[in-house]
Amino acid sequence: MQNLYAAVIGEKNTVYYLDKFQRFDQQESGLKTSWNGSAFLFSGFWLLYRKIYLWFFAYWILEASIAYLVLSSLADSSKAFDVVLCVTLAFHLLCGIYGNSIYHKCVNKKIEKTKSLLNDDELLEKTLSNEGGTSIGQTASFLSVLTLCVGFIAGAIVMAVGGMILYLLLKFFNVVFCHGGCLPF
Repeated sequence: MQNLYAAVIGEKNTVYYLDKFQRFDQQESGLKTSWNGSAFLFSGFWLLYRKIYLWFFAYWILEASIAYLVLSSLADSSKAFDVVLCVTLAFHLLCGIYGNSIYHKCVNKKIEKTKSLLNDDELLEKTLSNEGGTSIGQTASFLSVLTLCVGFIAGAIVMAVGGMILYLLLKFFNVVFCHGGCLPF
């Protein structure tokens, strides 16, 4: 089983994950706890990097939904940012504590699914190696798209606020200096 694990894990941190997986295999089923510093620091991006797609989408949807609910319900409160920060920290902690176990379950599912389709051990290992590993390209692409989206939203907000300020300045100019008669609004 170690060679199949190694094929799915890929070249990055193979020894680390093989050690964790070997210990997990000796324990009862269910989520197991162990610490993964990368999963803690990079959470959703770590899930994408390790090709744990379902958990990646669940992570981002759940975190964004909770942040939206908190911000919309506490919009007038100065504590809204603190609550969102605590929720984000909680997600990062959960990912750091359970990330290895989640990865172990996903790797096992990938191995079992591929085993059910292929009978040849050599082809099985090669297929797992092609499907497994890590993906810095997907992670960088997602980060780029996320940065663009945030940039567009921030730009729209700045333009809306800037437009409102310009309108108010012109209105003020019209009233103060022209007694309301210079500009047609």
